Amino acid sequence: METQDEERRLALTQPSVGVSNEGHDNENSDLILYLGDEISVNSRRFRVEGILGHGTFGQVARCACLDTGQNVALKVIKNQPAYFHQARMEIAILQYLNSQYDLESKHHIVRMLDFCKFRNHLCIAFELLHDNLYELLKMNHFHGLSLNLVRALVSQILTALIALRDAGVIHCDLKPENILLENPHESASVKVIDFGSACFSDHTVYSYIQSRFYRSIEVVLGYPYTFSIDMWSLGCIAAELFLGLPLFPGASEYDLLCRIVEMLGQPKDQMLKFSKNTHKYFTVDASTSALRLMTEQEYETSSNQSHKPGKCYFTKTRLADIIAAYPYRCGNDPVAVERERGRREAFLNFLGGLLELDPHLRWTPRQALQHPFITGEDFVGGMWRPQPDVPRQHWPLGAAAGAHHLGGAAAQQTAHQRGRAATYAAGEGAARFPPPTDPVGFVPAPQHQHPALGQMEMIHARAHAAACQAVLGGSHPTAPGGPHLFGAGSVAMAPFGGSPPPVMAPAPALQFGTPPAVWQSARRMTYPNPGLGLSQSYDGGQLAAGFPPSLLLFSSGQAQPNPNNAGGVQEDLQE
Repeated sequence: METQDEERRLALTQPSVGVSNEGHDNENSDLILYLGDEISVNSRRFRVEGILGHGTFGQVARCACLDTGQNVALKVIKNQPAYFHQARMEIAILQYLNSQYDLESKHHIVRMLDFCKFRNHLCIAFELLHDNLYELLKMNHFHGLSLNLVRALVSQILTALIALRDAGVIHCDLKPENILLENPHESASVKVIDFGSACFSDHTVYSYIQSRFYRSIEVVLGYPYTFSIDMWSLGCIAAELFLGLPLFPGASEYDLLCRIVEMLGQPKDQMLKFSKNTHKYFTVDASTSALRLMTEQEYETSSNQSHKPGKCYFTKTRLADIIAAYPYRCGNDPVAVERERGRREAFLNFLGGLLELDPHLRWTPRQALQHPFITGEDFVGGMWRPQPDVPRQHWPLGAAAGAHHLGGAAAQQTAHQRGRAATYAAGEGAARFPPPTDPVGFVPAPQHQHPALGQMEMIHARAHAAACQAVLGGSHPTAPGGPHLFGAGSVAMAPFGGSPPPVMAPAPALQFGTPPAVWQSARRMTYPNPGLGLSQSYDGGQLAAGFPPSLLLFSSGQAQPNPNNAGGVQEDLQE
């Protein structure tokens, strides 16, 4: 029976009626948090001070560490196996990134400070950040940002993607909500967050990834995906930052594909030939024998689903026309207008490299970072070709011990055998994408389960287990003095508030059930907004946020909405 003090506590989680886990969890498997709750792990105590946000994965609380006074964002995962296991993958990836590829926190990747298991819920402590880029656009009334500010933000995201590519990590859910401002009162510095959907490039298991507005064309078509899907998402984000509205607000995957084809053209037949979803959206033209996108009626007949297209926010359909037609903010000054026109030409060319339909030709983060739009150099001639990219060689998670990791095709084959995802193509696809080999030509050894590696239920090659135990003298290395979550053999973390220790993280792929519905939300699962972010001072459509004056140049005009859309954009952006 609750005491009077307990009855007076303010419940922060809704619904607040406990139905499972000894009364600690509500009907949604969320831990019921109360204002002032203390979450203890080892010698550290966190006091809950508010809720920053919630989503399908669980909730994020603003907490204070009673031992250090540091404020953190505590991600409390739902008490369900699928979410629990996926969060452990997020921990493994972030520990790897923070300790091996962003040790000094210079690559704009969120810092994971600690993690713990509390009342059967996995909790992850992150540095406390501020508003996300969607909130920034919202506070600016969905007016576009200046190209100066777009450049500053995009260049930082590219820096993060370079680190991810070097580490062999694909984010898989890059969107404005997952890019947060560090301290908007001081600078326009941002960090990439939410690695709950991330994977390693040689373990691309899932076929349903990325939020729909930012979903790459290869993911829609079921073509083998790589790091390039994050670059597509960044192209969509960059366009949205300038226009204030999403470039491809598809109401369904078919609607998304229609918008992409209308704006950028149709993918090459070779790509369609090796995509497992081509038959869902394309048909053979009787007169030309060429593949073409199904009409709305053909799609409804083929799929037995009604098609309800989303709203069209722009009167133009071609990307070049949309960028050129966006209202200028420089008045009638011919010099300023000409300078802005040149910047837009560079920006359009930059977007073209990120939104390239062929993922093999799409620019890498390093190549994009060299573009005149980012460097500020003059864009001459209307064309720019990047230098070949030679990425830093990475050995994902434990190569120092001689680990050998399966390639993407083999991982997809394993996933298919386990019923996780269908293979991208049959027959010809297998011939074109053979199983990977190591440098001396051997096909990787079969995978097996090795639970001792941090008790993370990881899959890895036999060579990895043998080498780890031989070189390190145990099933998994641990850092001295670091507290353990799962007991002996667990992943070690640094004392709270410090950087994770540079230890070898567990192998990348997890064995767990069907991916949760977190990937099935169409668009908006807003990450925490602590309400401490941008100071709002509107003057002529501008936003005072403590940015340097050179960056505080928001476009005063709104993108031209289609007059047939009377319902506005806010509810559509928050679907």
